[in-house]
Amino acid sequence: MSTPNPLLEPTLRLYEEAQQLLRSITRLANTLKTIALILSVLTTGSLWLVLTKALPEFTLWAGAVASTAATFIALYLKSTGSSRKHGRAIVIHGDIAQLLAKVRSGQIQEGDFWSLYKNLEHDLFTIKNALNEGD
Repeated sequence: MSTPNPLLEPTLRLYEEAQQLLRSITRLANTLKTIALILSVLTTGSLWLVLTKALPEFTLWAGAVASTAATFIALYLKSTGSSRKHGRAIVIHGDIAQLLAKVRSGQIQEGDFWSLYKNLEHDLFTIKNALNEGD
């Protein structure tokens, strides 16, 4: 019976952490994009024209608020660089998956492992902090 690889547990933990981060970034960006799209669609076109004729003053205010909210959401998405963070998280996730494959196949020495592991852990930490700070 072979002994368990001591490098496997930290690698799996880092892999799961990267998956959670990727899901979190994706969920937030998709939710905000969907909201912005819905607000944009609702404040344009013939539906809005019908509503302004039925409830003129209220719909003008509601339209202004919805349009402004859609603009602010779009600006937030651009200013926080969510696409860039998502892309970087995908790259890090892929790098961790490659490290995991090397660990499972025994193709990496412990000294090389810890160097790669700490670099990937730092990259993941950096993305998490950028996400929490809204940068």
